[in-house]
Amino acid sequence: MSRILLIISLLFVLSCAKDTPTGVFDLSEEANKYKISNDITSFKMIDNNGITDLFRLRNFYTHHNEPWENGFFEVYNIEYQSIINNYYFNFKLDADDYSSMLTLNWNNNDYVYYYFKTEEIETDKIKPNIKFYDSIMVRGKRYYDIIEIDYSKNTSSLSNKTPVKTFISGKEGLIKIVRKDGIFLERID
Repeated sequence: MSRILLIISLLFVLSCAKDTPTGVFDLSEEANKYKISNDITSFKMIDNNGITDLFRLRNFYTHHNEPWENGFFEVYNIEYQSIINNYYFNFKLDADDYSSMLTLNWNNNDYVYYYFKTEEIETDKIKPNIKFYDSIMVRGKRYYDIIEIDYSKNTSSLSNKTPVKTFISGKEGLIKIVRKDGIFLERID
């Protein structure tokens, strides 16, 4: 009987030990390249019809949790709201004991989760292609550390408020979107 109790106790201790996080749980160096500056409180974008829309900072927070408090350790979240088109753009970076993760959504629809360590993509509906570029030009200005979210291969189930293509620059944020109706908006400074 005592051997059984000893084995059960040992299994309990081992199972608890693997749940105890070890190491540093900060955003990876790669994920940090894509932190949008919270100093950008507003920016303008112009569409291919010449209509300008203003995007304003809606919410920003960053925090570092104690291990296992909410499942993540470092969180960086920034949200913008457009004035004319009433777009809501949410961009979030998380770090846990496994990987740094990007979460992106438009108007609380079409969530995309990208894991930097494995390059795995998860979604709530439609899976986009995700590409990374060192830089691209938009309206004569070069932007760096670019993430492209591309739904162009499957737009039938895509919400009308979710762009077919979204281009995000590390540090500067949203720089270009292509809508389902063919209208595109580009960042102007």
